[in-house]
Amino acid sequence: GYLRQICSADPDTGELRLSEWSGSVPADDHRRIMQLVSEACQEQIERVSYEFRMLVGDTVLWLAAETRITYDQHGTALKAVGINYNITERKNIEEAFTQSL
Repeated sequence: GYLRQICSADPDTGELRLSEWSGSVPADDHRRIMQLVSEACQEQIERVSYEFRMLVGDTVLWLAAETRITYDQHGTALKAVGINYNITERKNIEEAFTQSL
C-alpha cells in the first residue's frame, strides 16, 4: 500500500522494517508509539490502535494504525503486522473546525 511506497518496503516480501518507518515519524510521535507498543507487549495485548504523523518531504500526513502483535507460547513478542489508513483529510477538517470556534 501507500505506506510501503513512501517507506521503500522490501519489493519481494512487502515487509516494512521499523528503521525505515521510524525515520519519517516525528520524535514525539515515535516515542509515544514505542511506549504504547512496549506496554502492549508487556501485557501481551494482541491489538493496538494509534494515530501518528509521518513526514513525506514537506508534507505532514496523519495515519491511523491498527497493529496485531503475535506472541510465542512464553509470551515473547514475535512480530507485529498492521495496516495504516491515511486520515490527513479528517485531521485537517478537525483542526479547521477547532480553529473556527
